Amino acid sequence: MSYTEEVRGYIRNKFRNAKEQGTEHIDLNAKEIHGELNYKNRFPIVCNAMNSLMTDKDIFINTTESGQSSTIVVRYILSDK
Repeated sequence: MSYTEEVRGYIRNKFRNAKEQGTEHIDLNAKEIHGELNYKNRFPIVCNAMNSLMTDKDIFINTTESGQSSTIVVRYILSDK
């Protein structure tokens, strides 16, 4: 499994857990994902995976010019996940 696939699986699991709890949206932070997966210097992979799962309804709570930073936060709307 590639790093990107691992991150997407991690995020999808977060989606499932939040939906089971009746949550309408979830805010995910690149730094938290990176840390929970015990990665070292993999922020571009984490951010690209986060971006790949975004739809038109999802928004950046925080972003940077590069879009590949530990400070990236995305609000995912769970109704279409």
